[in-house]
Amino acid sequence: MTRTVIRAVFRAVAVVGVLLAALVAGGIGAAGARADGPVVLPSDGQVLDRVGALRARRPEVADALDRLLVARGVRLFVVYVRDFSGRSARAWADATAERNGLGRDDVLLAVATHDRRYGWAAAPGGPLAREALDEVARTAVAPALRHHDWAGAAIGAAGGCGAVLAGRPVPVPEITPGPADPGGPRASSASDLVLPVAVVGGAVAIGAYSWFRRRRRAATRTTPGGDGPDRARPAADPEDR
Repeated sequence: MTRTVIRAVFRAVAVVGVLLAALVAGGIGAAGARADGPVVLPSDGQVLDRVGALRARRPEVADALDRLLVARGVRLFVVYVRDFSGRSARAWADATAERNGLGRDDVLLAVATHDRRYGWAAAPGGPLAREALDEVARTAVAPALRHHDWAGAAIGAAGGCGAVLAGRPVPVPEITPGPADPGGPRASSASDLVLPVAVVGGAVAIGAYSWFRRRRRAATRTTPGGDGPDRARPAADPEDR
């Protein structure tokens, strides 16, 4: 193997290595960006919809939350994300409530649309005990989520909390199904392309090596008589004439 061939092969391998490193780094960064960790709640409202679950029904949800706040002094936040990034629903909700410094009269309902899971966060000693929130969830939140009624889950939560505080039974909401999975499946990360790129890169390196080998053989090929294609035959000896 000539030095030229060796250098060409090493260059090809080096290019593949750079591509792999870039893809792995990009994949890690993309995975981190996609993870739905505890979020920062909006300062100008009580709804955070990161997956487009509410669509045209967002004003209905905002109205229900406003009615609860005006009538009972409870500020209910509702968050929609794709998933809870590997945490339990309650742990995710609690972490988000702590990050945003929610107070005694604040309640958080977190909904993961892809998994159809939900979790509450409420301050101990607040107006709504955990048992009351569980009743609201069973009657008004869970049935809506089973039918992809994302807006109905928030409206039912607000109405249910208001009913509990007023000493009334939690009303069963009307169901209006929405999109089945507004969060959608995760896109493939860049790290998923590492193996295909490695295969292609290896093929490129092998192809480059084979090409240089063929060039070398063509340049040094000999004929059956032992004379190369460009080698001049010696002049005939006069005595042989």
